[in-house]
Amino acid sequence: MPLKMSLSPWLITSIRWMLLICILVILSPLHAQPNTGPLISDLDWSDDDQQLAAAFGRWEVYEEFGSMTPRLLTEPLNGIYLLRWQTGQGEFLPLVETGYSATTVDFHPNGGEIAYTSNNSFGVMELEPRRVRLEVLSGAPYSSLIYNAGGTVVLGTRLTASGLLYSNDILDGPGAGIGQDSLPGIVYPFLYSVWVGEDRAATSAVDGRIYVWQGLDILRVFEGHTTPVRRLVWNAATNLIASGDDSGRVLVWNPDTADVVQELTGHTGPILDIDWRPDGEQIATASQDGTLRVWDWPSGSTQIVDTANVFSAVAYSPDGSQLAYGGEVIDPNNVQIDIVPVSELVPTPSPTPTPTPAPTQAALQRVRLTSMCSANPAAYRVWRVRSTNPYDVVVDWSVYNSATGQAGFVVVPPAQGSTPGEITFITQTEPGPNTVRIFVNGVLQDTKASNPAPC
Repeated sequence: MPLKMSLSPWLITSIRWMLLICILVILSPLHAQPNTGPLISDLDWSDDDQQLAAAFGRWEVYEEFGSMTPRLLTEPLNGIYLLRWQTGQGEFLPLVETGYSATTVDFHPNGGEIAYTSNNSFGVMELEPRRVRLEVLSGAPYSSLIYNAGGTVVLGTRLTASGLLYSNDILDGPGAGIGQDSLPGIVYPFLYSVWVGEDRAATSAVDGRIYVWQGLDILRVFEGHTTPVRRLVWNAATNLIASGDDSGRVLVWNPDTADVVQELTGHTGPILDIDWRPDGEQIATASQDGTLRVWDWPSGSTQIVDTANVFSAVAYSPDGSQLAYGGEVIDPNNVQIDIVPVSELVPTPSPTPTPTPAPTQAALQRVRLTSMCSANPAAYRVWRVRSTNPYDVVVDWSVYNSATGQAGFVVVPPAQGSTPGEITFITQTEPGPNTVRIFVNGVLQDTKASNPAPC
C-alpha cells in the first residue's frame, strides 16, 4: 500500500501562507502562464535507503529569447521548504527555508549532507549537526546540482547560456572560487545535467538538444528532441540515457553514439521527472498529463501506476525495491509522497509494432536525406530525413566506408497533409567526405555527402 506522509501543524501553517502568496503571484501581471500550484519538484534517496529528501517549488513556462522557445523557471514563493523524510519517524523534518522555490535536491553518497538548488541560490546542508554549510546566491535560477558517484565533484546547471557549475570547491570551502563555466558555442540556457559515469556529463538545453561533454569539451550532441528536456537520467547497468521532453516524448539513447535505441510512447504532456531502476530493468516517468508510468526495459511495455492532476517527481530507492513519487500540493493539510513496492509494478506487455510499410498501407514514397549544417563539423555532422508517407517509416542509415562502422536507424513520423514528416540524427565526423546512405526494408532511398559548413 502507498505510504502517506502528513505534515506537522507548524508546517501546515507555513504552506497555507505559501498558497496565499501563490494566489497573489498568479494574479500579478506576469509574462509567464502558470502550469500548476506548488509541486514536489524533486525527490532523492540516501544511498542506504533510509532517508528521502524532497524539494517543494512551483514551475512556470516562460517564452523568451526571440524564438519564443519555452523556458522553464520557478516563480518565487516565500516559505517554500526543502524537506527530509526519515524512515521510522513517519514525519517530515524541515531542513532549509530557501525563501524561493526549491528545484532539486541530491544526497551526498555518504548520506551526511544534501545539495539543493532554488530559484535564486544553491547550497549544501550538513545533516548532523543540521546546518547550512554553504549557500551561494545567483541572479539566475539553478535547476540542478548533483554529486558524482564518488562525492568528489558537483555538477550544477542554471538557466543561462553560461550556466554550468563544475567544481570541487563546494565540497571543501565556503564557496570562494566556485567557477561558472560554459560549453563553447551554446546560446540557449541549460535545463538539467546528469553525470555519465565518473567524468562525463550530459546537459540539456531549452531548444531540446542534449550535450555530452567531458572537461567542457563537447563529445557529441543528441538532437532527438525538439522541445525542452527538463529531466534525463543515465543508467550505469545499461550505459544508456533516458530523456523526456515537453511534448511527452521519452527517448532512450546511447551517450557514446547519440543513437536512439527506443522511443517510449504513451504520455501526452510534458515529462517533469524520470528515473531508471538501478538494475536497468525498469524506467519511471512523471508527467504533467496526470499519469505516473513505469516501463519495462528493454521490452517497452508500460503500466500507469497512478493518476492525478500532475506528477512532478519520481525516484527509485538505491536497492531498487521501492518507488517514491509525488506531484501537485492540492491540499495543504494532506501533502503526501507515495512510496510503493517495486514488486507490485508489473507493466503489461505492449502490442508488437507493425513493420512499415504495412500491407494495408499505401505504397512507400521515396524517403529523402539532407545534409544540414553542424555547430561543430569537426566533431559531428547533422542529417535530416524527410518522408511524404502518411505513416511512420523506419529508416536505416550507415556511413559509407566508415572506419568505425557507424550505422543506426530512425523512425520518421507521418506526413501531415502537404508537410513531410521529418527527423534529424547525427554522425561522428570521420576522414573523407562523410557520405551517408539511407535504406527502407533494405532498399536504398538516398545518398548524400556531408555539408562541412558550420552553423
